[in-house]
Amino acid sequence: MAALIEEYATAMMLSGTGAPQPARSFTTYDFPSATHELLRPQSQPDGLYPWPVTGPAPAPFKSAVYRGGLAPAGIRFHEFESDGQGDGIEVEVRVTGGVARVIVARVR
Repeated sequence: MAALIEEYATAMMLSGTGAPQPARSFTTYDFPSATHELLRPQSQPDGLYPWPVTGPAPAPFKSAVYRGGLAPAGIRFHEFESDGQGDGIEVEVRVTGGVARVIVARVR
């Protein structure tokens, strides 16, 4: 089950981005387009599905703290974008009372 959840989360992160899709992906529609069409504007957060907790636009590579729990599906998304300067990003994840798996999807 853990492997399937990891594949599901990866497919959600890459759906509708134009990036190469993983072996198991959504083949009949992309979530960003589907949620935009199916949800009323007042029922939809700003930005595109899966609505990262870092906000409707990618967060820059700078010091920040994002606290909170998992979404109802047990997944939490963050989206960061480099300005092309520096050596990259360092991410520290702390988990209280459980286990977490971190998936990094690089999209150019």
